[in-house]
Amino acid sequence: MQTRAAIEQYKGIIQFALGVSEEKAFDLLKWRSQDSNVPVRALCEQLLRDSAGVVWTDEAERDRFGRLLMTVHTRVGN
Repeated sequence: MQTRAAIEQYKGIIQFALGVSEEKAFDLLKWRSQDSNVPVRALCEQLLRDSAGVVWTDEAERDRFGRLLMTVHTRVGN
């Protein structure tokens, strides 16, 4: 249940930040997971740590969001 919570929470963040559907948000997470060979759960847990306190409402923060998503695999386990 806790594993799923991190995934669900970050899917919601992706939906809000990028304005995409729940399905597209999960597709993005699966793609990053497969591309980096890191489990979706580990990516989401790290992304939640990376995103703590950030409000993804302006353009600069959305750019930061994209960078976090594309490089999250480099921070998992650090």
